Amino acid sequence: MTSNRRNVIIFGETGAGKSSLINLLSGQDLAKVSSAAAGCTFATDAYDFELGGEPFRLFDTVGLNEGDNGTVSAKDAIVNLYKLICSLDDGVALLIFCFRAPRIKDATVNNYQMFYSEFCQKQVPIIIAVMGLEDEENMEAWWTKNNGAFSAHHMTFNGHVCGTGKKGKRDMYLTEYNETKAQLTSLVIKESMQTPWKKERRRWFKEATKGFFSVLKAPLDWVKQFYDTMLCGALEKYANLSKEEAAKLTGNTEMDLTQTLKAAVDDSSS
Repeated sequence: MTSNRRNVIIFGETGAGKSSLINLLSGQDLAKVSSAAAGCTFATDAYDFELGGEPFRLFDTVGLNEGDNGTVSAKDAIVNLYKLICSLDDGVALLIFCFRAPRIKDATVNNYQMFYSEFCQKQVPIIIAVMGLEDEENMEAWWTKNNGAFSAHHMTFNGHVCGTGKKGKRDMYLTEYNETKAQLTSLVIKESMQTPWKKERRRWFKEATKGFFSVLKAPLDWVKQFYDTMLCGALEKYANLSKEEAAKLTGNTEMDLTQTLKAAVDDSSS
C-alpha cells in the first residue's frame, strides 16, 4: 500500500537552526537543539508529525559546513547517502533549505547545488527558511533587500519565510515565533507535492554519488580516501550489505566515478 505521508528533507549548515525549525513546525521538542557541530554529511534523523491534519516525515539531514571540503569523510558520506536513499523509497515531496542570515558563503551555494540540483535533480520544490531575524524590525524586509544575492548565485526558490525559531527569554520573541510558525506551516503544506518525486534506488544512488563529488570538486585527498576504502567495500562494511548486494547496487558506479573524479581533479589543477 502506498503511503500518503509526505517526505520533506530539511538541510543546511550546522548552526543554521534546523532543529529549532523542526520543533517549531511540529509543535513538539522532537529535535535536540545544540550549538555543537556534529555529524557527517548526509547523516539523517527522521521525525513524524502532522501538519493541517496530513502526515509528514521530516528528514533532518546534515549538509556541508564552511571549510568542510578537505575534512568530510567520503566513505561515511557515501554510506549515509545510501541510507538516506533507502529511507526515501516512497519519494520526496519538498526540500527546505535552512539558512541563517546574513551572509551567503561557499557552503551555502554548495548545499543548494548538492541537495536541489544533484540529489533531487531539480525535480522537487524547494523553499528557504531564513532564520535568526528576531531582532529585525521587519523580518520580511530582509528578503526584499537580500533576495538578489541568491539570484546572483543562481539559487531560486518556490517560496521563502523570514523569521526565527526562538521564543527568547520570557517569551520576548513570541510574536515573531508564532508568525514564523504560521507562515512556514502554510508554505510547507502548499508547496509539498501530493505525488512525490521518486527514482529507482540504484540509478539514484549512482547519480547522487557522482553529483556529491562533482559539487565538492573532488580534491586529491578525497580521491585517495575514496579509493583506499572503495565504494563496494564501504557499503558492505558500513551499510550492512552483502558483497553481492553492494556489487549489484553500485554496478558501474566506480568506473563512472573514475571519470568524474579525474575530470574534477584536472579542472582543479588547471
